[in-house]
Amino acid sequence: MKIKKLIATALTVSMAMVAVVVPSITAKATDSAYSYEAYDDVNYDSDGNLVSITRYTDGKTYNTAAEAAAAQEADAYTIPQKIVLSNSGRKFFKIQLRNGDCTIKNKSVVDNKIASVYVDKNKTSRTVYTNDTENKSCATYVFKINPKKVGKTYLTFDIYNSAGKKTASKKIKLIVQEDGTPFKSVTFAGKSLMTKSYSSNSDYIYAGNKTYNNENSGLYTTKDSGKFKVTMNKTYKLVKILVGTRTAESSTEDGVTTVKTDGRKVDLNMDGDTNDIVMGQSESQVTYTYKVKKNNNKVVLSTVPKQTTTTYSSADVTYSKNSISSTADTKFLVVYYNKATKKYGVQSFYIYKKV
Repeated sequence: MKIKKLIATALTVSMAMVAVVVPSITAKATDSAYSYEAYDDVNYDSDGNLVSITRYTDGKTYNTAAEAAAAQEADAYTIPQKIVLSNSGRKFFKIQLRNGDCTIKNKSVVDNKIASVYVDKNKTSRTVYTNDTENKSCATYVFKINPKKVGKTYLTFDIYNSAGKKTASKKIKLIVQEDGTPFKSVTFAGKSLMTKSYSSNSDYIYAGNKTYNNENSGLYTTKDSGKFKVTMNKTYKLVKILVGTRTAESSTEDGVTTVKTDGRKVDLNMDGDTNDIVMGQSESQVTYTYKVKKNNNKVVLSTVPKQTTTTYSSADVTYSKNSISSTADTKFLVVYYNKATKKYGVQSFYIYKKV
C-alpha cells in the first residue's frame, strides 16, 4: 500500500485523521489489488476474465485476485519466528505493522556476544494518526543485524498502537551460522556457478574469462552438457529445478521476415490461447520455455542465442539487419524453502555457451 510516510526521526508522530486515497495495482479492471510474484501462473479465459492465480513457489491457487492479494498481504505482515544469517556480513530484515500498530519499543538481544541488532532509522517509516478510530496507523521497521560469532540468541521487542497501548510482545530466534545463505554449492559439470567470492578461480565456471559486459561475451563455457548439482546449506531445502531455453521463431508479414527469440507468442500451458501468465512470463511475450530437471542430472546447454533478424526482399534489393548474441544462455531456476522462516525463494543462475 502506498500512503504518505513519515520518517521516524522522532519517537512520536501525530497528525489529524484525514482521508487517504490508496492507489491499487490491478490485474484487470475488475480485479482487486494484487502485485504479481515473479513466477506466478495467472490463467484467464478467452474473454480475458481471471480464472485463477497459482503461486509457483508453494503451489497455492486462488480463484480471485482478492483472495491472492489477501494471502500476499498476510505474508507481508507476518513476523518471522526465526532468522538465519551468516557470521560474516550483516543482514537487514523488515517488520511491517498495521491496523493501528505503529511503534516498536523495548528492543533487546538476549546474548549480545552472538549478534547485535539496530533499527535503521533511515529506512524505517511510521504513519501515526491521532484519534485512530479506523486503525489507519501503521509502520515499517527495518532492523540491521550485526553477527559476531556462530551461535543462537533471541531478539525481543514490544508492539504499541497509536493510543500508546501495548498490543503484542515478540521473540525472534537469531541463528548465526558459518554460512547462512541458501546454497552451499551450485555446480555445472563440476565447475562452480557461485560468485568468485565463494570459489577459487580454478573452480569457477568462467575462470580465465577476462571480458565482462552487458552482452556477456567474456562469460562462456565450451561445454555442451554436464550435470547441474545444487547442495543446500543447513536450514534450507531444495524444492525443484527448472531449466529455461530460448527458441527462435520466424514470421513473415508484408514481405518482411523476422526471426526472433524474445517476445514470441506461445501457448505455454496448452489451454488453447495466449492470454495467460506462466512462470511469470506473459504468453504473448515469451523468452524462455522451462522443463523440470532432477538434481545432479545431465543438462544439455542451449545453442540458441538471443536473436532478432529482420530481412526484406524485393525484386531489386535484399536488406537484412541482424542482432545476434555471441553466446547462448541457459537459465536455471532453483526453488528452495527456508525451514526457519517457512518461506520460499527462487534463485536464477545462467550458463553462457559460446556459439
